[in-house]
Amino acid sequence: MDSGRKKTASQAFYYAIEKMQRVAIQTLDLLPPVDITFRDYVFEVLRMYSIANLNDVHKYFDLILACFVKRKILTRYEVNKLKEPSNLYDRLDLKVFHEIDSVFRSRATAYRF
Repeated sequence: MDSGRKKTASQAFYYAIEKMQRVAIQTLDLLPPVDITFRDYVFEVLRMYSIANLNDVHKYFDLILACFVKRKILTRYEVNKLKEPSNLYDRLDLKVFHEIDSVFRSRATAYRF
């Protein structure tokens, strides 16, 4: 979008819808199908956003962090850790409550998982 012109309300709304879809909805594709918490989802949203928007000119990442802190989903300590540079392939510490060895025991067990 051209940043030199003033946007109409409908243009701004359309932009917000696109941004929300990229940030919140596409993140669901990266999560396991079961046994996640909202907190796991929050961490994945932040990770997806930081990967997709490396330059983050408008500082939306900081805005999202501030909203999660205000709603007491994240602590200041966690925010500081999230702002530290990290490797793209670092694994997240998700709260999956199944032993992975038991999932691989049989196809039926994996299917139920």
